[in-house]
Order: sequence, then C-alpha cells, then structure tokens
Amino acid sequence: MRGLTLLELLVTLSIMAILLTLGVTSFSGFFDKRRLAQATEQVYSDLQWARMSAMQFNNSVTVSLSGEGSANWGYVISGAVSKSVTGIAEITFANSSFSSDAVTFQAAGGAANTGTIRLVSAGNDELRIVVSGRGRVRICDANNSMTDYEAC
Repeated sequence: MRGLTLLELLVTLSIMAILLTLGVTSFSGFFDKRRLAQATEQVYSDLQWARMSAMQFNNSVTVSLSGEGSANWGYVISGAVSKSVTGIAEITFANSSFSSDAVTFQAAGGAANTGTIRLVSAGNDELRIVVSGRGRVRICDANNSMTDYEAC
C-alpha cells in the first residue's frame, strides 16, 4: 500500500499554514486600499455632482465636511440640492485645507474657494481630492502606493 506518513502530512500542513498566513496578511492591505479608493471616489463623485448641480440650477452649492481627524466623518451638500453622507468606516478624514472645511461651487461652475481633502486608510495609504478655482475636481495619491491614481 502507498500513502503518506504522519510526518509527511504534518510537514505539508505546516507549509500550507505558513503560505495561508502570508496570503491573508497581503489581502488585508488590499482591502484597506479598496476601502480608501471607494471612500475617495464617493466624495469625488459627490463633489462633481455638487458642481454640476450648481451649474444646472444656476445657484451655488456648498459641501461641508465634518469629523476632521476621525473615522466618524461625513459631509452635507446644501444649496440648490441637498444630500447627507456618512463616511466609510476604517477610513479617516485626516483634514481639509478649505476654510471652515467647506467648498462652495458657484453657478458658473467654478469654486469659491480651493483646497484639498485628505483621506487615510488604516494602513496609512493616503488619497487626496483637490478642488481648483475653476471647479475642477481630481484625485491624487500622496504616497504613490496605489497604481490607479496619479501622484500628488
């Protein structure tokens, strides 16, 4: 009869356990980055929507952020349209460079104030959302750790 000895089986199981541990560790970093990308793209999309609504309704729209420095963050869109959003857990709203943590889009499409929103994952990856005076909204990668975004 042919088969495996107990020693061969234990060695095989040990090697599999080590490989599985390494794989799970690398997946946690992957999920961290995905949550950060999801949160950043949600804010980006809502900023774009606020800008387009300001132009569509010929009235200013303000996006006010709250919860700076914590994982309990969110924002409120008010003006010609309204919406309230709670941030994604495990992502920290590090800070923004907007005065009063708010950006206002004018009816012509430009922004009344310029600035940057910084979002950070548990693994310290950082994405930024930059709003220019012309109202252009873009995402950039502060750490060059995520290949889907240009460097800041």
